Amino acid sequence: FTFVYYSGDAAFRDKLPCLSARKSRLDTGRKSCHYLYQYSSNTTGIWSGAKDVDTKRKDNAYKHPNSYGCAVVEEEGVYGKHDIELLYTDYRTCAVLKSTLLGIQMWVSSIHLKEAREIPWLCTIVYDLATDKPRQVLYDWKECPQRLKCKIK
Repeated sequence: FTFVYYSGDAAFRDKLPCLSARKSRLDTGRKSCHYLYQYSSNTTGIWSGAKDVDTKRKDNAYKHPNSYGCAVVEEEGVYGKHDIELLYTDYRTCAVLKSTLLGIQMWVSSIHLKEAREIPWLCTIVYDLATDKPRQVLYDWKECPQRLKCKIK
């Protein structure tokens, strides 16, 4: 999945441009996932990493866990817990998330972005209903595809 836009602090887009991520391992016993991510701030390099994420189901309306927690660096070397709530997903092409750090977030399947070159309309509606703040675009339609080809799908 590719992080397309969000409603939080505009400075974040300079830290992780063209960010994409995928689940690499699910541990149902520990209720956690292991995610791989990558981003590219220029045409000559691609950076990647991994992050463990705790999962839980906060709402029985969801078939799968709808809340995620991970450690993030809040200040120099100081880690804090970052909770992310799933607002909507179609389980195939898009997900709308909410967090205190980034506000409302739009994530779209990398394959869908490449093939359809658009954001699914229902996710767009949910995003727009969830916030009245301006969109901070993280996925640049002209730049990101030209950077090193994403291997994460």
